[in-house]
Amino acid sequence: MTFDFYLGGYGRDTYRLKLEGSMLRCSEYMGVPSENDKFVNVDGSKDWEMVLVFLKTCAWQKRYYDNFICDGTQWELKAKGVGFNIKSYGSNSYPDNFKEFVATINKLLAVAGIRIA
Repeated sequence: MTFDFYLGGYGRDTYRLKLEGSMLRCSEYMGVPSENDKFVNVDGSKDWEMVLVFLKTCAWQKRYYDNFICDGTQWELKAKGVGFNIKSYGSNSYPDNFKEFVATINKLLAVAGIRIA
């Protein structure tokens, strides 16, 4: 299974969540892993199962883009597992259920004291 999610942009908090085995590495994204990264064990996690259920129901387009804003927030999700294969990204534009996705992720990350915007 793969899971790699990036959210951030110019003048904004920037995060990267990447699955490494049974651990989800949570980084304030600077391009490389850091000693300040936090890890969430997803093995047997009910919150991780909720993320997987959400991913199985996603029908996201490959690209979401707002041509009228130069700066702002960019995001990218690459996730592949049983029942889903998502490669989607956006710039200042999001799928309709993106806030629900972030809320589901935040529930998982709460054990590490992390909350993404």
